[in-house]
Amino acid sequence: MTAQQVTSPVPDFTVALQAVLEFIGVDPVLIGAVLLAFALESWYSNGKRVARTATVVGGAVARGGGWLTGQRPVRIAVAIATSVTVLVAQVLMVRLSYVGGSIVATPFDPVRWQALDDAYGASPLLFVDPVFLAQFLATDAFSVSYVLVTIVALLRAYRKNAATPGLWLLITTPFWLLLFGSVSIAALSLALDLLFAGLSLVAGGAYDWRFTNGYILDAPHLTIDLVAGIYCGVALVAVGGAAIVRRLWSAAMAEQTTRPPRDRAL
Repeated sequence: MTAQQVTSPVPDFTVALQAVLEFIGVDPVLIGAVLLAFALESWYSNGKRVARTATVVGGAVARGGGWLTGQRPVRIAVAIATSVTVLVAQVLMVRLSYVGGSIVATPFDPVRWQALDDAYGASPLLFVDPVFLAQFLATDAFSVSYVLVTIVALLRAYRKNAATPGLWLLITTPFWLLLFGSVSIAALSLALDLLFAGLSLVAGGAYDWRFTNGYILDAPHLTIDLVAGIYCGVALVAVGGAAIVRRLWSAAMAEQTTRPPRDRAL
């Protein structure tokens, strides 16, 4: 059994307008332009209504989420979950600082430096393999200094008004420099490729994207991106997360001390 289509006895406005314009002899191109203008206006109006509805719904959800996180049990749960996450990131950062310090010291050890040079052009995934990285680990002045500086910086990150950006730059040197240089080269390479690809398209030829393949997607540059990206990313969570944890627990303790004694007893 097929559903019966319900039609309105009132004709659609654009259909009626098209019929009138055709009846009075308006050029078909002008008729199409008029109908397109009405269609665009309709889409624009509907889009504005959808945007207003999304804003209202989003505001209601945000107010509900704010009320939920304002409840003490939820706030405590969020603080605990955040603290555990940040603590895991900080432990991982201390471990990474030992690896990073050992890699920075490889130029002073011919054996490790040769091994690093041989592996540099291979798969970037080798440098996230703990078994592979074990050959570069050494307890020397560099690695010990990196670990100690990282621990001190992470502890200072919990202090009020801690210089978080400075601490992050301190413990990620020189990896943030490598990441910044790699991103800059990648942006320049992509810009050049887009320029030459556009010229090739105008000339009717093909382009091989040589800069992207040679300076972005090749193994050495991907290795730098992966190693420096992981190092700097974990450091950002470890240092920035400490400030978040301090604010969360400070707010929770302030609420506890400002509540009436009767409420605290309950």
